[in-house]
Amino acid sequence: VRLWRWRHPQGRIVHRADGWASLYGRRAGRVRDQEQVRVMRAADVVVFQSAWASNRSPYTPRVSRVIHNPVDLVAFSPVGPLAPLPPWEGPRVAVVAWSLNIKKGGLRAHRLALGYPEVQFVFCGRFDAQIQAAPNIVRAGMLDTGALAATLRACDVLLTFAEDEACPNHVLEAL
Repeated sequence: VRLWRWRHPQGRIVHRADGWASLYGRRAGRVRDQEQVRVMRAADVVVFQSAWASNRSPYTPRVSRVIHNPVDLVAFSPVGPLAPLPPWEGPRVAVVAWSLNIKKGGLRAHRLALGYPEVQFVFCGRFDAQIQAAPNIVRAGMLDTGALAATLRACDVLLTFAEDEACPNHVLEAL
């Protein structure tokens, strides 16, 4: 950051702060948080994705704004194609996570799925290898916007066990 500022003295630095590694239990979280604070100190403006992230910040920037993540309301609507999921006679539950972080709740959702074999659980995004195969579990994997929207439409319920999140995008997208 200092090198960039030296090379571009008229330039402005805008830093988007997503969250704090130590809050999410990431290894080396404290070191990552200290790095982020150093970038925040050098930035002209810090943009937080939520008021929660701003309030939990270990550093108060000189200038900051909260700009929430947008949702594509054309793609994520009740009208549109349904994902071609395996045939199922019971309810379907979507579980969405893009991070392997333990606080995203993937393992809790997996344990619930194993306890309810009459319900199909569709795991969209990134999930730990510990999530075992079962007849009622579909691992949809990483999906683009259209495929995620179609999968959410094909499910009856969204389940999330995410901790320390103000309102994750997948909740808004499922709505």
